[in-house]
Amino acid sequence: RMHRILDHTLRFMRYSVQDMTAELYQDACTHLQETYENLDLEKLKQIVSRLKASKQIVLLGDDHELQDFYTFQIDCLANGISTYMVSIWEAENVMPSVLNEQDTLLYLELYERWRSDKVVEAMMKVKQMGVQIVAVAQEANSLENIADITLSYGKKHTLNDGYYSLPLLSRLFSELIYHTF
Repeated sequence: RMHRILDHTLRFMRYSVQDMTAELYQDACTHLQETYENLDLEKLKQIVSRLKASKQIVLLGDDHELQDFYTFQIDCLANGISTYMVSIWEAENVMPSVLNEQDTLLYLELYERWRSDKVVEAMMKVKQMGVQIVAVAQEANSLENIADITLSYGKKHTLNDGYYSLPLLSRLFSELIYHTF
């Protein structure tokens, strides 16, 4: 995380507040545009269909990523799908004890270099138990050996600072949970 702080400190060191605001706004628009233009709608439908068929869903991510998906959790619960949020810090202790082959793990990730070995081990353990894994990540291709379905978002090879795309994807999931395909 220090890398991110240092990057921002150096990036905006000589910027006026107006210029910094304009550049951050442009960053947000660029990331959202990339997500919109590259969103695989068939894969999105496949993910939502899988989630709707699940006995229960476990959302796995860091606290900020999980906050973006609170409304999705409520929408799943309203549709009779038990849905739990598990912090990446608790993954190894919680996930294997609550999941089975009728369930889906929805892994939310911002930046692949922040992915810990313990999270990967926990995901591999539940995968061996027959749990379906869906990964929503900026660099989702790095999760193809773990996840059954991957969905990429944002501008490739950036940190997608500000989590621009995850709220959009959460809203899409929430809306689509009520749709039939």
